[in-house]
Amino acid sequence: MISMGSVVRVVDNTGVMRIKCIKVLSGSDRYLIGEKIIGSVQRVKSFRRLKRGYKVRAYIVGLKKWCYRSDGSYIRFGKTTCVIVGRKGMLRASRVKAPVMKEFKDKIEVRTLGVAIKTV
Repeated sequence: MISMGSVVRVVDNTGVMRIKCIKVLSGSDRYLIGEKIIGSVQRVKSFRRLKRGYKVRAYIVGLKKWCYRSDGSYIRFGKTTCVIVGRKGMLRASRVKAPVMKEFKDKIEVRTLGVAIKTV
């Protein structure tokens, strides 16, 4: 589950390693794949455009909690992961470095899946 104060791992090549969730923009109490969050950059690689303390928007692409699928199977990741997007919802990175759940495709644009390494 994602709540205010959760630290989330970033899996794209923007240079940001972790963000801390400030607000979940869905308005519901169940936070699942494809939810949009606002976060504060906590850790970055050196010499990047996004600095520590910047506010960014991101989509959740993988959850540590079990996610049940419509066919009865379930899946979970080792850590909760996200990708950083711009104000219009377009991906800021040119590549996603981790698997992305296919349920994400139903909620968000297809371009994210095109640059992902693997769809699970």
